[in-house]
Amino acid sequence: MEQHKVIDFLVGHRGNFDQLAARAVKEAKKRYPQARLTLLLSHLPPTPLSPGFDDSLYPEGLETVPKRLAICRANQLAVVTSDCLLCYICHSPSNTGKLLPYAQGRGIPVYNLAHEEGL
Repeated sequence: MEQHKVIDFLVGHRGNFDQLAARAVKEAKKRYPQARLTLLLSHLPPTPLSPGFDDSLYPEGLETVPKRLAICRANQLAVVTSDCLLCYICHSPSNTGKLLPYAQGRGIPVYNLAHEEGL
């Protein structure tokens, strides 16, 4: 957070990585109270905010996307508005794996924790 001056985090709520990331940001907010944690919504009605979240975001235009594609599209829309992508992708055939080239093609730095030393 300090090195890259990151204070805004957008996190989903449907996967294990989402839960892990949210927990890490909530813990970091104890040391960096200026940090903001926003819940990325892929479906309506909105999910109530869990403690530690500051806001939620339902991307504009997502209501016209078929439900089975909503998570993928929400992730794509989130990447477009982000300064960097922090992920954990072991195999690229996954839907999340498709975000890597999508982000890289837009010049967004990608930090894949699966490739970090010791993980």
